[in-house]
Amino acid sequence: MFEKAFYTYKNMVIQKTGQPTHLPVICSVPDIPMERIIKRKPLRHNLLFMVFRALSEAKGMDIKMTECFVLIKKNYKEVCRKYMSITGIEDAVYKAELIICEDMRFENRNGWCLMTLWGDDTIAEEILVKLSDGTRLLYFFSDDAQLDCEFLVIDDKRMVRRKYIYFDTPELNCDEGRLKVEEKREFLYWNDIDYFVNIAREDPDKLFEC
Repeated sequence: MFEKAFYTYKNMVIQKTGQPTHLPVICSVPDIPMERIIKRKPLRHNLLFMVFRALSEAKGMDIKMTECFVLIKKNYKEVCRKYMSITGIEDAVYKAELIICEDMRFENRNGWCLMTLWGDDTIAEEILVKLSDGTRLLYFFSDDAQLDCEFLVIDDKRMVRRKYIYFDTPELNCDEGRLKVEEKREFLYWNDIDYFVNIAREDPDKLFEC
């Protein structure tokens, strides 16, 4: 089973009063300026992100579970180069099987690139579509403090599944497409995303079956 370390982290955080819950979510793919590529979530206490970056030891694909991560079926170095090209970022730190590019990490996970984002941000849909060009991409975001989640399945820039759930602003919710794995369990609530995370950990390609 996944170590839900991000739950532990969130339980240690105190929400600042007077802050909005989240920004509006875009459910289409228009052209937008690159400065809107990262969607800012409300800031909380700046605890060390290492608190919830635990590494699962069970068999299959090891994923350092965070609030927000992406799996792309491509070499992690190629993904990083494309990401830097899209965002205009010039500097990165290169380590063994790991690249750190500002607040983004790129790692190899059994032939897939694992992208993890540090902090309380999410990644805008537009950049994810661009990164999926010619390949497969899975995007997960979960926030148990606000009962929110975002889930995308993109196959070569084609949106296969889009699910956004926001507790405080249900008018922004989005539910498009359906996967074969949903025959066993429907995606109704924000914490149902754990079911899809576990599938991605074992065999990400299963999430592309419709």
